[in-house]
Amino acid sequence: MLIVFTVFSCTKSEKDTVPDDLLKRQASVVNHFTIGLEDQGEEYQLGSPIGVRTDSELNIYIADRASMTIKVFDSTGVYIREFGGRGRGPGEFLDMNTFEITPEEDFFVLDRGRWRYTFVDNQGEQISSESFSFEPMGNFFPHDVDFYEDKTIGLDVSATNEVELFPIFERPLFHIYDRTLSKKDTSFFKFKELQEIEINRFTFVMFIGRQGSFVVNKAKDRFYYSPYLYHRNLYVFKKDREHWKLDGVRKLTDFGLKSFTKTTVQENKDLRSKNVSGLVVMRFGFPEPHTGRVNTFDMGLYELSDGRLISFVGKWRDDLSKERDHEFVIDIYAQTYDTESKEVRFLGLVQSVEADMNHFKPLINWKDKEDNFYLLNNNGISIPSVIKFSIEGL
Repeated sequence: MLIVFTVFSCTKSEKDTVPDDLLKRQASVVNHFTIGLEDQGEEYQLGSPIGVRTDSELNIYIADRASMTIKVFDSTGVYIREFGGRGRGPGEFLDMNTFEITPEEDFFVLDRGRWRYTFVDNQGEQISSESFSFEPMGNFFPHDVDFYEDKTIGLDVSATNEVELFPIFERPLFHIYDRTLSKKDTSFFKFKELQEIEINRFTFVMFIGRQGSFVVNKAKDRFYYSPYLYHRNLYVFKKDREHWKLDGVRKLTDFGLKSFTKTTVQENKDLRSKNVSGLVVMRFGFPEPHTGRVNTFDMGLYELSDGRLISFVGKWRDDLSKERDHEFVIDIYAQTYDTESKEVRFLGLVQSVEADMNHFKPLINWKDKEDNFYLLNNNGISIPSVIKFSIEGL
């Protein structure tokens, strides 16, 4: 169990300077238990977990891409069973890329190995399976999904290379489908509409597979979006009859850092020689690779039981300016946003994880109905695990 200090509060305006001790502040965190520790039994071991969800009884479901199974634990972390498995049969998977629980407490799995969207119940019985929707702008591989009425809302930026036909900055991030994802309704919010983020090929490439987090509120009349590149912006969308419209952009905590740093290929090589963490080299449809580092990034966005939002932000512990001995560590900070008063409350540091790369899924991967959080520690360095924790004083 880890308990550290006190919850801090700060509300910032555009003209405020960043407090010197901001990144030293720590929230009061209680780590309840960890699933996947080395000394636990084989059934507790995780190979490559890609998602964590809980049901109304707080049972924990972990989708493991290594075994292609969904492992089930009770609310105290005791193993119950698992279902799924590698294969082409009903309820089996060849790949797991997105994992979500439905309002009926069934599970949605994006299986790019079988090119299908599959729904299974909590016993692993297949409910339905649809082939991928083929769109002119590319296949629809939702990074995250949520459900309202008879609709599915998905977050995805197309990765097609047909730049001349479909300019990359014109591509929308949100897409509405029916509940089985077999029929498309509409798309909206183009990449170029992201505010105060430099719109260039580096940022676009970083958004492929890393779009960020969104959450639909309990009333299903608003949703909130936190882009992968954390630039203080929280996008608010309001439901207008059958459509969603941008209802404003709220400002969150200023960390005093640029959200990303572009580098030349040579600069990237020089930084790698210093063993700098978080550097990326990505190729996508262009002659030259895109190099740089994302410095601050989305780590999860959720609605608390009282209607406030909680946003988690990751930051590489060491700045690029550090000369040597860089730590491969991501520090994760939390802040709340009151949707009524518009107050931002900075809570402080909640978790630190070893990591060797930017993650495709938010590490604070889920929040249950009792406002417990689940850290998906799938980092490429230490043994994969899931940590259940809470924050005192929320």
